[in-house]
Amino acid sequence: MKFTVPQQTAVSQRWGDLLIAESIAAQILRDGGIHAIESTVLVTSNRQVFLEAERFDCKGNDGRLPIVSLEAVQSEFISSPGSWPQAMRRLCEQQLVTHQSVAQTEVIWAFGRLIANSDMHAGNLSFYLSEPPFALTPVYDMLPMVYAPNSAGMLRDAAIEVKFDLNVSKSAWLTAIPLAQQFWQTVARDPRISEAFRHIAQEMPEKIRQIEEKVARMGG
Repeated sequence: MKFTVPQQTAVSQRWGDLLIAESIAAQILRDGGIHAIESTVLVTSNRQVFLEAERFDCKGNDGRLPIVSLEAVQSEFISSPGSWPQAMRRLCEQQLVTHQSVAQTEVIWAFGRLIANSDMHAGNLSFYLSEPPFALTPVYDMLPMVYAPNSAGMLRDAAIEVKFDLNVSKSAWLTAIPLAQQFWQTVARDPRISEAFRHIAQEMPEKIRQIEEKVARMGG
């Protein structure tokens, strides 16, 4: 469960926007065939936002499934970890994950870049712990964190430039781009989201189109 304080300031309002956006992102990924958390958003009368996510590490009423983060796995098996796609390729070389998981991670990473998720560290990708190859858990904590308030309470009020990543395959970009466009279009139409953040969402598709032009020039 994640929640905000009542939305009485621009900062609390932005955090509410981001929780709603997180739920939208998970739904877009699920609709696109990518396993992501099930979540529900509740907005109270005083504009307090609650995000309830289904626990994917639980089985039945009492059982728990062992989970291990990419951070833990790469610290054990990789000498020089990098981005999610880079780390997954190195794990695949050791037959610790499948080629399919590598390809899926590339799509997830590209989607995260396109929705301005600046928080894709190695603790935010996980596996079910078992004998190798390790299977990915559902995607979680996928939201446009670059728009989160900073420690001084300052907010971005305009669309950012999306970072193009050559470590992601052309096919992954081509899969992620329409999902990200759908994400921003959905955010822009959602009446629960503030006018300021809907304005950002309206600007983001043009930033994605710029990435699309770069992808079109990629080989392969």
